[in-house]
Amino acid sequence: MSFLDRFPSNPSGDQLLEELRHFFQSSTKASVGDEEEFRESIRVGLWLIRHLPVARDSVLEIISVVYQEFVKKHLASIEVSSNLTKLFGHEEDFSNELSGCLFCASSRKRMV
Repeated sequence: MSFLDRFPSNPSGDQLLEELRHFFQSSTKASVGDEEEFRESIRVGLWLIRHLPVARDSVLEIISVVYQEFVKKHLASIEVSSNLTKLFGHEEDFSNELSGCLFCASSRKRMV
């Protein structure tokens, strides 16, 4: 099945409105960081571009904003990982240090 086979050739006005609402809902959830909703908003966005060409600019703008949020979060996670590596040396050292601290804390609770 090709990509275009998934979409009806002549959607009704109600179907267009439903997909437009679905796009706004999924893109709102995607901007919070939900990867599944990001994929869904892209799928619906492509559907809207194909069947409601007037929405093209808006759809592309919303998708680009959501994509920027994903990139920011990814870069922030890389930065946090990098800072932790600087603090503790290597990632293995960090995980060993963390597990040691957790073990000590749990041992103290048992002693009390």
